[in-house]
Amino acid sequence: MSSSGLLEIADECLVNSVKEIEFKWGKNVRYHWMYNATAYNHAYGDTGLFCIHASAPPSHVHQIAEVIVKELVNMAGPIGRTELERAKTQLQSMLLMNLEARPVIFEDIGRQVLATGERKRPEYFMEKICKS
Repeated sequence: MSSSGLLEIADECLVNSVKEIEFKWGKNVRYHWMYNATAYNHAYGDTGLFCIHASAPPSHVHQIAEVIVKELVNMAGPIGRTELERAKTQLQSMLLMNLEARPVIFEDIGRQVLATGERKRPEYFMEKICKS
């Protein structure tokens, strides 16, 4: 497979994995002791890295691990149409809001050019999100 084919697959995986993160982690479940929980993905030409970062007081380390495992298991379950559409809308909003800051735009251009040799405009990703 050519490197451009691998990069297209990486693009598709990125869009799909971020959508999964958003519609499963975006539910209105709150834990008063959890400071933050963020999931993100780094796509490379031949591989990727899925990460979860969570923070809480030391007394809740066991509970935070249980919550993360539970949410990962829930991601394997069925997805309702409404939930998927909400996730797509949320992902599109996040994409556009993140690109409002000039330093973020420069970082985005740099990452894309280094990883793929070209820059894809936000419209490309918006279209990919709508079609999937």
